[in-house]
Amino acid sequence: MEFFRKAWSTPDSKILISCDQGASRSPALAYVLIADQAGPGREIEAFGVILDIRPVAVPNGLVIRLGDEFLQRNGALLTPLKEFYAKVNAELFPKTG
Repeated sequence: MEFFRKAWSTPDSKILISCDQGASRSPALAYVLIADQAGPGREIEAFGVILDIRPVAVPNGLVIRLGDEFLQRNGALLTPLKEFYAKVNAELFPKTG
């Protein structure tokens, strides 16, 4: 977090966050870092940024839970993730009858 905060405040800096597939861990970490910079109350917006950057992302819940604890957001980082998972589950497993 210290490295990211310093890099964020450096003009013209670029930050690459990557893992094997770029679908779970790295989007989750990027979300935590963007939410840190955006500030409390802007978690939904920060989550949207990640989905705009990586539409196929399914951010890792454990990484986000740890970030939420670290940033002391009291579950606020998890709210957009839970809504996202609910939407994905509804699309994959529609209720019948």
